[in-house]
Amino acid sequence: MHLTPSDAVGAGLMGFSFLTEQTATFGPGVTSKNVALELDGYADWKVNSNFIVSFLAAVAHPQDAVVQGYGRTDDFVYGMIYVAYAY
Repeated sequence: MHLTPSDAVGAGLMGFSFLTEQTATFGPGVTSKNVALELDGYADWKVNSNFIVSFLAAVAHPQDAVVQGYGRTDDFVYGMIYVAYAY
């Protein structure tokens, strides 16, 4: 989903379902191909004709392949600020 409330600002949400083709990648005994579910929220700001600043916040919930292979059940949470310059 993407919204453009003005010419200078755009924002949206993205959802991902990560799967693996090879369960052995996560270690012996892993039977699931389900790696993680992720939801990202982002905003892009066109500062001027040269600069764009993007903000991203994301959370990923580990699924069975990660739990079976690594024992991780805690969510991954991260954020990013990206600055682009075009000339």
